[in-house]
Amino acid sequence: MPSCDLLMVGCGLRGLGLLTATPALFGFDLAVVDAGSELGVGAFRDYDIESNSNGSDFFGWIDPAGPFAGLLTEGPIERLRSTNTGFRLALLADALACAGRSIRAMLPPGRVFQRDVVVEIELPIHGSDESGPVHVRTLSGRTLQAQTVVLATGIRERPGNELAALGDKVVSSRRLLRPDARERCVALGESTKPVCIVGASHSAFSVLARMVGRPGASPAAGDITLVSRSPVKVYYESWGEYARTPHTAAEATPVLGRDVCPETGTVHRYSGLRNTAKALFHAVAAGQVPGVRIVVSRNTADHMRRLEAADTVIQATGYGSNLPRLTRGGRPVECLHTRGSVRLDGRGRLCTVNGVHPSLFVMGMDPYPYDDNSVNPTSQYARRGGHLLDHLTARGTGIDRPMLPALTKDSY
Repeated sequence: MPSCDLLMVGCGLRGLGLLTATPALFGFDLAVVDAGSELGVGAFRDYDIESNSNGSDFFGWIDPAGPFAGLLTEGPIERLRSTNTGFRLALLADALACAGRSIRAMLPPGRVFQRDVVVEIELPIHGSDESGPVHVRTLSGRTLQAQTVVLATGIRERPGNELAALGDKVVSSRRLLRPDARERCVALGESTKPVCIVGASHSAFSVLARMVGRPGASPAAGDITLVSRSPVKVYYESWGEYARTPHTAAEATPVLGRDVCPETGTVHRYSGLRNTAKALFHAVAAGQVPGVRIVVSRNTADHMRRLEAADTVIQATGYGSNLPRLTRGGRPVECLHTRGSVRLDGRGRLCTVNGVHPSLFVMGMDPYPYDDNSVNPTSQYARRGGHLLDHLTARGTGIDRPMLPALTKDSY
């Protein structure tokens, strides 16, 4: 049974960000297990859309004097970081793949397990030594043992339980955002039959953009309605920009002390629509996209009448934590959740109904923003990395392992 000091379960964007922001973690006996064929990429190659971020938001967490500094001059990463607007997610996937190869080069042989899905995390029996090893089981039948585990398994589209009664006319936004779904989206936009999009997230407006194009494109042939239970959050560079912009009743009103990031001054940060999605929302809310309207209402019965009348219902109701099964002594362990996302303590450890396990950390199983809407990804990776280093050092494991030298392009 392979054993290590620290096991990363998942190494997509958030796991990669944690490791490249905190290279001291490579001074411990570190292993990585990931479901994909490329470390770092996660599911980004499955989304043929524009990002809801700017390219310059990424890779600022890398120390330009540290062992990963060479990545900052790599083509895809350099192009991404020089992009101050929206970009296609294919560019992010290429940049992450480049960084993922560097992580693989930093790890000794036998410490990277790819194309394998973790299906169970077994914690030490409650009441026994909580510092005992955590056992991680994978779909292939592999069992890994680690003193400390970081869950970085990302997020997944939450199933719309209230839509179950609508049967097979419901389709998830994720399916419509795949590279091979463009023609289907165009057909939905050209159809004369009514379509309802449930939710007003970035995914919802990305699907709508595929259906009707950007603002100013040809009008929809049929009746397309976006339904949302709450007003829509929109990103602004500053409170001043928000104050200068005309608003409609469909848009959420930010609270100055709560919704403005104290680090950057931005409004609504990653929870707000940006770039093309933002422009399309404003156009729809102002009635400037013929054939398309948005309805904001908490009236569940009114929503259901619209959904039942629609020929196609597109589910874009948000994302929640992609949590593997947790067990202790063969019995399920229930985690605490808030709006579909797992809850953490102040040091990033997973909260269960029986308390916090001291060696089970989380990085990236919650949609942005964080609870106080103030922490950007750059500082969040460094903070979680600091928590892990404190924990590992206190355990006394691996602290004499030498750091690997800085990477060069020949290394990976």
